[in-house]
Amino acid sequence: MAVFITSVIAGLVPRLLRPILLRIGAVDIPNHRSSHARPTIRGGGVAQLAALALGGAVGSASMGERDGVAFVLLIVTASCLVGVVGLVEDVRGLRVSVRLALQLLLGVGVGLVLVPTAGSHWIIVPLSALGFAAYVNFANFMDGINGISSLHGLTAGLAFSAMGGILGYSWLMLAGLLVAVAFFVFLPWNIRPPGMFLGDVGSYLLGGSLSAIAIVAIAVGVHPVAAFSPLCIYLADTLATLVRRALKGESLHHAHRTHFYQRLSGAGLSHLAVAAVVSFLTALTGGIGLLLVGGALSPYASSALLIAVIAVYLFLPGLRQGSGQRTGRVNVSAK
Repeated sequence: MAVFITSVIAGLVPRLLRPILLRIGAVDIPNHRSSHARPTIRGGGVAQLAALALGGAVGSASMGERDGVAFVLLIVTASCLVGVVGLVEDVRGLRVSVRLALQLLLGVGVGLVLVPTAGSHWIIVPLSALGFAAYVNFANFMDGINGISSLHGLTAGLAFSAMGGILGYSWLMLAGLLVAVAFFVFLPWNIRPPGMFLGDVGSYLLGGSLSAIAIVAIAVGVHPVAAFSPLCIYLADTLATLVRRALKGESLHHAHRTHFYQRLSGAGLSHLAVAAVVSFLTALTGGIGLLLVGGALSPYASSALLIAVIAVYLFLPGLRQGSGQRTGRVNVSAK
């Protein structure tokens, strides 16, 4: 029932949102770093926020284990609150320092709840704060082409849900499945003209939900390599991009289009093709995590395989651009 409610709300509410978002001026105007060519409504992620909130409430109410209920409510609450932060940014704007402070505060809250409920050491509080805030922003940075966030929510959410099935954690199964469904059903709204973007509300919600799931999973004993495996491609893209720009002396605060997924798009792949590549590799890294929790791989072997998949992804833009140059193709990409 929880999954059905989540899918219905996430799929139908955008129709109601469109005139409201237009009225309040929540429209994304293309600029030099944009991958789209026409003004597009942003803030459609309000539907995912409402769907995850209600679906999480219904799902937790039907769970029998008290700790499981607490974990689902913690994930949903932290995710939705950071989504509200993104909504305010979409509608009114917030200073970077304010956004970051609120993200860190919510991450601290997740850690503080896990100390008594999961029996975690206090060190989880600062680690949770940093991990939560970081991935919220990473998901926001990666939300630059059509379909990528919807498919990331689907693949990463299903990976976490499958981990829950293997480990017997009903809360993990439910949380992963709710995220997967909530974001996947937004895909048609994103790719069909005139289009709609998740906005910061949606990307913050995506980053918050997936990072919260990973943090709680680690707190209850899931191996960190497995818990981070569905997030590896997003982590690798963003961290490698930041390092490369820092080494070049570029300002990390300025807008740019040099993420690896953006470079793939610029090398001639369509938005959906790039999103499919990122999602396929995310499914692959998530699958490696599943083999780890299932006992088929050791942590060392899993780590080696994850590094190999990440290396393939990071080399893809160069290979694609080299192929385009050899064939003489000129590539143009627009959202």
